[in-house]
Amino acid sequence: MVGHLTRRIDTDGIESAAPDPKMKSSLRIYIPPGIPEQFDYYSTVAKERPNLQLDVQWLPRGMNHKPGILALDMEITQLEGQTQIKLLTGLPFMVPGDRFNELYNWDACFCALGMLDTHFHIVKGIVKTFIFEIK
Repeated sequence: MVGHLTRRIDTDGIESAAPDPKMKSSLRIYIPPGIPEQFDYYSTVAKERPNLQLDVQWLPRGMNHKPGILALDMEITQLEGQTQIKLLTGLPFMVPGDRFNELYNWDACFCALGMLDTHFHIVKGIVKTFIFEIK
């Protein structure tokens, strides 16, 4: 059940984590300032997967009227046996139900408390995401 409610915002997970029926335009993702590696990463995803119609934008200072999702924290991983190839992987987070795709912090907090003993890697991802959002 936990796997069914777990999302990641990366190459493998953006297609299931990002769709929002309220958005009539292309899928827009906002990258916080100061994280050029994420901007490059999602720009590459947009080029490699044109079917997503991914619009990669820097997060503006003030609110705007262009809906989109916020890029969440990612970790750097390496391909096994290849020390020079580094990949960005989205951290896992929980959604409160099957019909939701975005992170709801209050719900994720309670999910994390309930999973401390059984799914620590997801709890760690949720906490790191909270820290990322605050920064």
